[in-house]
Amino acid sequence: MFILHKVYPFRISRKQTWNGADYFVLRYKGKETMRGYEHLCFRTRVLPFQQDWEQDDYDTRVLMCYVQDFNRIGNIPTEFPVLVQDISTLLQEHYVIGQEYTFSVEVPQGTLMDNGEVLAKNILRDHYGIKHYLPHEGKQYSVGERIQLEIKDIGPVCLKFVHPDVATIAKTFNVGEQYDFEVVKIEENNLTVKDNIVGILHRYRASGRNKHTVGSMIQLKVRNIVNGRLSLAPSKTQSIADIAAKVETIESDHIGEEGQTVEYKSSFVFTCDGIADIEKQLGQEIMRQVAAFMNCNGGTIYIGYRDDGTVCGIEKDLEFINDDTSDRFTYKLTIDGITLKFQNTISRVLGSLASRNVSVRVKKDERSGKLICKLVVTPRSQLVWLNGRRLFIRCQNTVHELYGDETIQFYEERKREWK
Repeated sequence: MFILHKVYPFRISRKQTWNGADYFVLRYKGKETMRGYEHLCFRTRVLPFQQDWEQDDYDTRVLMCYVQDFNRIGNIPTEFPVLVQDISTLLQEHYVIGQEYTFSVEVPQGTLMDNGEVLAKNILRDHYGIKHYLPHEGKQYSVGERIQLEIKDIGPVCLKFVHPDVATIAKTFNVGEQYDFEVVKIEENNLTVKDNIVGILHRYRASGRNKHTVGSMIQLKVRNIVNGRLSLAPSKTQSIADIAAKVETIESDHIGEEGQTVEYKSSFVFTCDGIADIEKQLGQEIMRQVAAFMNCNGGTIYIGYRDDGTVCGIEKDLEFINDDTSDRFTYKLTIDGITLKFQNTISRVLGSLASRNVSVRVKKDERSGKLICKLVVTPRSQLVWLNGRRLFIRCQNTVHELYGDETIQFYEERKREWK
């Protein structure tokens, strides 16, 4: 017998009208699996694009239908199924994932649907008579407008599209290049800007005191493209050139290797797997190094150097200086702004008094000309805890976390030294 919600193949025998609606009369095609059912007649509604099908179409097509329910005699269900054409199968016959097709907007966005929910979507209907839904991404469409859409996936009842803005932006903008944007809205240092090519809205967090006004133009660099939205940074930035012109140089040769009092970090933004996460890299990884030095005999952390001592610089890091959502302050892209960012992070993660034991210096590598950051850490006369609960110490060129009795033993040893 048929199973509820399962899909079965049928052959079309003929078309008939019943109660003012057109139906296909069907014969079950899977007689090998359910003998006897191939002699029975079933029916399903004719969809709009099937109205002009001829007998040749009936003979060459197999309709896939799923069991929506079972007919009843009184309140007792029978084995005779109520069949509905399987939309996913129909869509797969006519559409290919990754291809573009033209659709017409039939219902304006914001229309009140039958379930009472106002959808922030554009409702599309193609010439097969099947509805589809386009996510609303800050762009207005009018009824009758024709729009080219790429198929992202074929769902059970409708197509899923790559939003046209996503496809357009990916083809139009290049990561690392600069473009002009118009300021549309200002909320403190958070700006809503519109690009001058596609006309799509983007978000940008300005560094330092916001000097922009609504309607003004600003040049920004595309840092990344995520889900069809531009991640923006200051334009190739005179600020970094200004910093490099003002800071002192540092000789590469004197740095040496990592050890009890020396640590290298290639970045204060990018983690070891290359992900930009300033909260994790600066707020956790580098802060535990600082805490470990404070709990022992001090040391120096060079940021912008690889483990082998070769320089890579922190220029790329500076674009992300205001991406720390755990930090309520906004920092200027200046020497003072970078220094203040580090000092505030130390105070927040290690305690307000801990920042007095760290000297933050932005330098320029003598040979490469790249910017680096140097943290000189002096020991504290009391234990320093990461986020008030984790204790780290320095052991040669590594950091160890202490637990339980180890913590008590280390505290007793340090207490004798402090006396």
